[in-house]
Amino acid sequence: MVGLPMRKGSSLSALRDDTVSEGALDRFIHNALGVPVELNANYHILRVLGVGGYRDQGLADVIDYGDQHFTCFQFDYEWRRDIVESAVQLYRFIRVKQAYIKRPVAKRFAVKIEHVKFDMVAHSMGGLVARYYIRYGTQELPLDGSLPELNWKGLEISNVW
Repeated sequence: MVGLPMRKGSSLSALRDDTVSEGALDRFIHNALGVPVELNANYHILRVLGVGGYRDQGLADVIDYGDQHFTCFQFDYEWRRDIVESAVQLYRFIRVKQAYIKRPVAKRFAVKIEHVKFDMVAHSMGGLVARYYIRYGTQELPLDGSLPELNWKGLEISNVW
């Protein structure tokens, strides 16, 4: 059973609470009636990415990756919010990470880069958030129920997998 913070007569955009996502879910461990249950939610995906050189930003304080990590990030979104809101947050997240990447590149390689692009790996609702952002950028949905103008703004700062 999933509990959603709903109020009669309120739109989704008006509903808020103080719940904050703490990162991508790799495993879910629960004790059900004394029996431990473990689900490897995104564990296998993260392992495959690790083989390809992905270094989890969330573990950077625990594991010293040395020079191997400064360009891999996880964008975690609030799954209870609408996709447009998450797409706007993705845009802001990418802008912050672009600035973050420019500093070590300039320091390590003595090169000033103008454009930092990202490869996105996503699935499920994360894929829908990425798709909306890539197609429509940060445009809100029109009030008439139609789709926003297809402008491909998200492609300006990302590559798509």
